[in-house]
Parts: sequence; structure tokens; C-alpha cells
Amino acid sequence: MSEKPKEPEKVKEKATRGAWQYYEIDASKSELKRLRKKCPRCGNFMALHEEGKKRYYCGHCYYTEYV
Repeated sequence: MSEKPKEPEKVKEKATRGAWQYYEIDASKSELKRLRKKCPRCGNFMALHEEGKKRYYCGHCYYTEYV
């Protein structure tokens, strides 16, 4: 029996995430602006889900707000 040569494993590319993605810098006013909505319950950032019903969701306290 002849064995097929093994193909190299595919490596998934990870998206780089960091706190810098949640803010916008306004150089003229020297201030930071939040790009995502703040949760009214716990104060963390909320995720915007656009598939299905458009909604904001907090993964920390499970608060959901429909748009």
C-alpha cells in the first residue's frame, strides 16, 4: 500500500483585538471617544449584532436592547 503524503495543516489567522479598537482619538481636542455603546447596567462595552433582529448585547450581564 502506498500512503498519500500528508498535507500541511492549515492555520487559522486570529484577528488582533485590543482596547485601541474600542476608542477613537480626536487629536484636535486631545480626547478619546467610545466607538461602542456603554451598558446601562454594568458599564461594559456592548456588542452590536446585525443578523436577525438588530440588537445591542452585553456579554457580562446579559442585558439586551433591541434597535
